[in-house]
Amino acid sequence: MEHVTFTTLPSHVTLQPDGDLQIIRAELTRDLSIAMDVVNLGTKPIMNVVFAVTYFNENSVALFDGTAFVYTVKTSGITPKTVYYIPPITIDKRFNDARAITVALKEYSDDAGKVHTTDPTLAITYELDLIMPSKQIKINKLLGPDIIQYGRNLGEHWKCVCGTVNDKGVETCRFCERNKYFILNNLTEPLINQKLLSVLSQTVNYSKEGKEALEKHLTASYASKRAPTSDHLAQVRVNETLPSKSKKFPWLKSTLICATALVIAVIGLTAMKGHFRQSGLDHAETLIKEGNYQEALDLLETLPSSEGADRKPLVQTATRLIQSEQAFEAGRTALESKEYLVALNAFKNVMEQDVHFKTSQTLISQAENEIVAMAQDAVAAENMDEAKTLLNALLDVLPESAKATALLDTIESHATTGDAQSPDGNEAASYETTRADMSRTAKNLLYTYQVVQAQKANLRISPSIDAAVLDEVDKGTNIYIKSTKIEGIERIWCEVVVETTEGEILEGWLSNKVFSE
Repeated sequence: MEHVTFTTLPSHVTLQPDGDLQIIRAELTRDLSIAMDVVNLGTKPIMNVVFAVTYFNENSVALFDGTAFVYTVKTSGITPKTVYYIPPITIDKRFNDARAITVALKEYSDDAGKVHTTDPTLAITYELDLIMPSKQIKINKLLGPDIIQYGRNLGEHWKCVCGTVNDKGVETCRFCERNKYFILNNLTEPLINQKLLSVLSQTVNYSKEGKEALEKHLTASYASKRAPTSDHLAQVRVNETLPSKSKKFPWLKSTLICATALVIAVIGLTAMKGHFRQSGLDHAETLIKEGNYQEALDLLETLPSSEGADRKPLVQTATRLIQSEQAFEAGRTALESKEYLVALNAFKNVMEQDVHFKTSQTLISQAENEIVAMAQDAVAAENMDEAKTLLNALLDVLPESAKATALLDTIESHATTGDAQSPDGNEAASYETTRADMSRTAKNLLYTYQVVQAQKANLRISPSIDAAVLDEVDKGTNIYIKSTKIEGIERIWCEVVVETTEGEILEGWLSNKVFSE
């Protein structure tokens, strides 16, 4: 019997992110069944799927001592690169008290009979987003019908709005091919809320109280929702629709033939347009890889404006790379004029995706060596102030310069004896090795998402252990690193963007040590 009032908590899923099959939606229905959507990311049809489900009550306490119940679903074939709504799995009255589930993907087999088993050591468990139906409709109308989840950083993985979980090193979603950085910088829950509020506030004439109520409704985080019925889900999430036949109205046949011909023509034109667009996008991507950034941008601008959403990530990439290329040329010009600090500033703005990046790193080293050599000449001439000025200016631009730091430390340590020497010995070599390691670590941290591992981390207003504390960041918090600064051989300071538990976005500095246990 259907429960009249049946609210459910968010579901959790356990899966292996690099597998060919993933669960993207899972929930209890109020007529006691389990409804799930899966996506086939592989190249072969999938026939049989085995799930293990653990049930929890309204207080999130596991039922039946945490026993996992195993269910096998046989399909006629889940087509590659498609989302498939699994027919609801009916459960009995033993599960009347269940209000939440954790669904673990155990194994599946392809049409060749090969069985793929989930490796527990590679599996992850995460919570599915709980989105109210009314809000889901608004999201789909504004951003597209295939957006079923919020984009989210999961530490070693990231979740796309299509529900697919990808490894953090994968920059394009394995299913919908959306860009990772576009998702995490535009389609997380707070950012989607902002887009909805902006659009609705502009299109509907709300009163002040109405706007406040709208904002509260759209930004509220719900801990539970009223469960749907399996019949309702069957209407909105179907895999295929069989055409109906009519014997009572034979005159419809010719009308249907004409309508079909018209539809085919429209589909043909749409396919041609889509092919032209996709060819343009593919060619632009090739031009970018070859270093022809301006040509790629010019091509993208010629694509139909209606396809702007598809081309936007590539336009942004091409624009940034044009600026990067300009920085590289400015650096080379400055280097030829022996304006080494100007050259360093320019080369530091060359992006890693730029075809000139490797060359820029070599030229950075060249400019660094020239400035250090000038400082060594000043030391030899006993012009310590001039040497320190040169080295401090170098470190302002290139804080990871081990050579500059070692020479500066040597000058400071021998200031009272007047016995400053160029750090050519074992002491300088050891220091330089440590700084080089820190430099590599700082580079790997830059522009990444990290998870705080310390119980409490102090977010400071500047990169110093003595700087004032803006806020305390809890363990498990996701942060984005926008810049780094090396402090001697003690620590790497990371300028980060973090969202507090109250939803406030803060920027400040954290030590890299808080990202380790």
